[in-house]
Amino acid sequence: MDDQQFAEYLQYVVNVAGSEERSAKEIRALLLVKADQLNLPLRGDQITILGAGRTLNIRVNYSVDIDVPVLQSTVYTKQINHFAQFQINYR
Repeated sequence: MDDQQFAEYLQYVVNVAGSEERSAKEIRALLLVKADQLNLPLRGDQITILGAGRTLNIRVNYSVDIDVPVLQSTVYTKQINHFAQFQINYR
């Protein structure tokens, strides 16, 4: 599981989707595919998409069970929260 890689992809998607005026449905699908590739337990209802274009921002919240193989049980659940908003990169 690579949460940092997902966070970087989320910011990339926000910037591309914001500049290309992508639909919320398309954005959600892109994020779910990436989460699946990274084996992240993300569902569509855990993705909140607000605004569009230059006002686009996305919040992703999900939890991951942390297991300890020796104990063969879940020790705790980690809450993971990401927030990304459209940014214009000036050069």
